[in-house]
Amino acid sequence: MSWHDEAPCKGHTEAFFGLTARDKRKARELCASCPHIDKCRTEALELASRHQLVGYWAGMTQQQREQIAGRKGMSWGYDDPTHNRRKNVGNH
Repeated sequence: MSWHDEAPCKGHTEAFFGLTARDKRKARELCASCPHIDKCRTEALELASRHQLVGYWAGMTQQQREQIAGRKGMSWGYDDPTHNRRKNVGNH
């Protein structure tokens, strides 16, 4: 069994890709209580150095991961799939 199977975030995917304040708060709380945060952060930064990762990973936003991983300002060659959803939040 891997640490992924034991992480408190397992089964709570919606919190890490949700757009509401409640989702974001839940994701932060799960990460803060996770005994595997160091392993998760290492994996998230490794992946962020090669790929665009949307959502909240390892207690970090996409922007925070990209800055740490040195990908800030890089053209990904495709649109962020959450961009329009984020732009329109609260405009309903």
